[in-house]
Amino acid sequence: MLQANRIFIGGSPCAGKSTVSGLLSRDTGWKVHHCDDTIQDHLKRAHPQRHPVMFAMARMSWEEMFMQDPLFQVQQEFLYYEEEFSLFLEDLKIYGMAPLIAEGTGLLPKLVAHLGVPPIRAAFLVPTPRFQLRHYAKRPYPEILLRECKDPRTAYKRWMKRDMLFADRVEKEAREEGYPVIRVGIGQKAHLLYEAVRSHLDI
Repeated sequence: MLQANRIFIGGSPCAGKSTVSGLLSRDTGWKVHHCDDTIQDHLKRAHPQRHPVMFAMARMSWEEMFMQDPLFQVQQEFLYYEEEFSLFLEDLKIYGMAPLIAEGTGLLPKLVAHLGVPPIRAAFLVPTPRFQLRHYAKRPYPEILLRECKDPRTAYKRWMKRDMLFADRVEKEAREEGYPVIRVGIGQKAHLLYEAVRSHLDI
């Protein structure tokens, strides 16, 4: 059974989820579980029958993944996280009854809502397109992944479009489920983002 001492911070990539979770942990003493850090482990555990999308994506090159139509990529990404969610829940069991902040892209609003998590226990962060593009440009891994692509410029454009569509869909789902959504834009200060998120949470 889901314990009351759980906070879920979801949303799309490059929105400040890890930053906000770290500040929450600092001020509350609660542990943080970074769901995105377990992706490689989960891919190794993917079963072709129980996790067909995960199993297929684990065997794709970055070229194959990013050169797909962005809308199709988003559809596959949601299916991927739906399959992975049970593995996330298994991971959380190791914390027992300890208060916990779980954060990650895979914490989709409808999946969190299915657990019975109330709006005062979850928040979703989504970046504006400008914020997303600026912060992806500061990260080292896009350049590394795009080295595998024959047309890195097109691959990057489709990747960025996928994440923008992902953000829109997460925002729509979160609002439908009654969860707070915080749009993160250019010039957003970390402490103000943190305060905005915390104002919605019972922690």
